[in-house]
Amino acid sequence: MKRGDAKALWSQIIGKLSQWRDKSGNSLNWTARIDGLGQLDKSKKRREGKPFSDDEVFEAILKSMLSNSTDWSRIERVSRELPGLFSNFALSDYAKKDATYVSEVLIPRLSELKVGSNTLRNDLKRLVTAAKTLLDYSNTHGAADEYFDSAISKANGDLILATALLGTEGSGFKITGMGIPLAAEAMKNLGYEVAKPDRHICRAAACWEMVLFRDETWKTAGKTQAPKNVRRTEFIDTMRAFEALASAVSLQPSYVDQAVWLLCAKSGCHATNAELMTMKS
Repeated sequence: MKRGDAKALWSQIIGKLSQWRDKSGNSLNWTARIDGLGQLDKSKKRREGKPFSDDEVFEAILKSMLSNSTDWSRIERVSRELPGLFSNFALSDYAKKDATYVSEVLIPRLSELKVGSNTLRNDLKRLVTAAKTLLDYSNTHGAADEYFDSAISKANGDLILATALLGTEGSGFKITGMGIPLAAEAMKNLGYEVAKPDRHICRAAACWEMVLFRDETWKTAGKTQAPKNVRRTEFIDTMRAFEALASAVSLQPSYVDQAVWLLCAKSGCHATNAELMTMKS
């Protein structure tokens, strides 16, 4: 996408977001919503070179796991309950849990809060394994955050390729329970500047022809259908495309990612594919 085209697209994105209204017709402050997600604060902390504790690392991967197969607004609604449910995000504590604890303690509590997805039980079980891996790494290398630095080093400083390593089986850095989109969410939660190629971002990338996906059924399958069975290379291409868009408009990739997420998500503008496609011209 040429710089001029990118700037025109971004202008349409923020124009659409500025028209966003709630059910009562009241305007919604989309920039405040992005600030409230907290990832921009993490990015600032990362840029300032401040360390991330082991517990902050666990909070990052936990919230990534919780975002799987659900609308994030459901998790936001109970955000104040999460520290109590997860021992103030203590990595060392969760690493000691087991499948029984997840099934008999966590899932019932989360169900009471009306938080859940088809994958939640298995995600939280896999999170135990991930927590053990990161705790072991911290005990050996001094901090769980070093695990991510090692992946970045392996990728020669390329944050997108490092994210792919964290979400790819057999890479040597795969975090149990995470594919590339969830790994990207964890990276964002830890202040790294990448876009998360979830269904919303991939849908936008497809509609704007930023990425040509192998699957084309999304074009006729529904108003908000995203490409299916997205390949590793397509996830990477989507992240690259959003990095380029962000560069063209002199913004952080995570900010552009969050704006487009709000444009597409149910808890945001919920723009249809038809609406998105009119924005690329």
